[in-house]
Amino acid sequence: MLLPHFSALGAGPLVLMLHGAAGGFRSFAPQVERYAWEGFRAVAWDMPGYGLSTPVEPFGVRGLAQSCIQLIEALLPPEAQGPARSVALIGHGLGGMVAQEVVMRRPDLIHRLVLPLQAQAGFDRDAALSHIHVPTLLLAGEYDRRASGPVIERMAGKIQGSRWVQMPGVGHWLQLEAPDAFDALVLDFLREPVSWRLH
Repeated sequence: MLLPHFSALGAGPLVLMLHGAAGGFRSFAPQVERYAWEGFRAVAWDMPGYGLSTPVEPFGVRGLAQSCIQLIEALLPPEAQGPARSVALIGHGLGGMVAQEVVMRRPDLIHRLVLPLQAQAGFDRDAALSHIHVPTLLLAGEYDRRASGPVIERMAGKIQGSRWVQMPGVGHWLQLEAPDAFDALVLDFLREPVSWRLH
């Protein structure tokens, strides 16, 4: 399988950003620049079938997750071990659904998870949320009709070691509507000391 197209900037711990159904790698353009400046290797992909990335067959969350896993494995240094052999994964909308699927399939590759607004009709991973054992930050926009605060709060209650934040005055596109506030929350979360796995 061909690797999806991606943009990358910076050096340091790897942060991979997965856009939603109406986006592309530019959906995280402010974050790629900011996180690189803050000492991370910031990567944003064009999901297969979007932008410059070849579609996967059959198209669906599982196929997208497999493509994401292959990208992560290609981006990580082959000599890396333990936490250095894993990434922080940020998923928005459809990208959040892909992120959940990735962490279910390959928890060894993910050490932190950020999920702004990933709840969508037709995707029910509620039963599996308790199997996520990495530190997880869930974000909701005050005016987001796709993933309301109560929905995100309920999800956070099912993921061990997670917490959720409702961002005031914004809707669905948190990272673009309020990039400074979004980045402050995410960067604080990425810098927190944490054991390799929660139990």
